[in-house]
Amino acid sequence: MSGPKHAPLKVALSLFVLSMIITQRGGNPIKSLWFVVSLIPSAFLFHYIEIIHPPRPAILLSGTLLFVIVAGLLSIKIKYPVIILTNIITIIISVVLGTEFITPPNPSWFNPFGRNFAIISTGIVMLIGVLFIRFFIIKVLLKNNSYLKQ
Repeated sequence: MSGPKHAPLKVALSLFVLSMIITQRGGNPIKSLWFVVSLIPSAFLFHYIEIIHPPRPAILLSGTLLFVIVAGLLSIKIKYPVIILTNIITIIISVVLGTEFITPPNPSWFNPFGRNFAIISTGIVMLIGVLFIRFFIIKVLLKNNSYLKQ
């Protein structure tokens, strides 16, 4: 496993090992799983897949919705500032990865705002989706909040 082609696999493996270390030291497995899922640069992946496979919007939509729902479900025991800070870090990582790996097929692809603005706004929309799913689960589905008090 060497070269830039295997870099995402190395990052995923490193995050998995980190989550296992957190869990082994007495951490909550749901929180460590949330940590791993939250550090996935989803805004970068969204635009990267959009450019690599342009005629497949169903894959983009279903993958994005699945990510937002899973991240929202896992975040019900995480505090708001931690969720927002983690997502800001992920958006910054997505912008860095985007400038390195995303080359638009034509100059007008990201017009009128540009690639970085598109990645940042996608990350913000995903963050809002995660917070909405978290709010919906806590306030509507877990009315008595017995799970959260554990």
